[in-house]
Amino acid sequence: AEGDLLAYGHNDIVADNAFFFARASGGPEGEGATLGLFDWQQACLNCVGLEWAWNFHWLPPAFLAAHEADLLDLLLKTYAARGVSVPRDRFLRAYATAAASMY
Repeated sequence: AEGDLLAYGHNDIVADNAFFFARASGGPEGEGATLGLFDWQQACLNCVGLEWAWNFHWLPPAFLAAHEADLLDLLLKTYAARGVSVPRDRFLRAYATAAASMY
């Protein structure tokens, strides 16, 4: 990946890695549920396009087909609003390459 298109990624945190338990009322944290995570995977630096292609591939195919352009627009606008410049053409090239490499 190009150096300015790197993103921190955690490879495949899935529901079967999570555990939940209920807290009794009266404790310092109050009543509710607690979440924990068994981390069997590794973290890495990946191409930002790969990270988002991976995240989006979990969406239902019909939903992604209908909303992918809007999701990508929102993603890039969110980066820009937080002062992170990710050029659209370079992001789309990285995203498309990553999506193709996953299948």
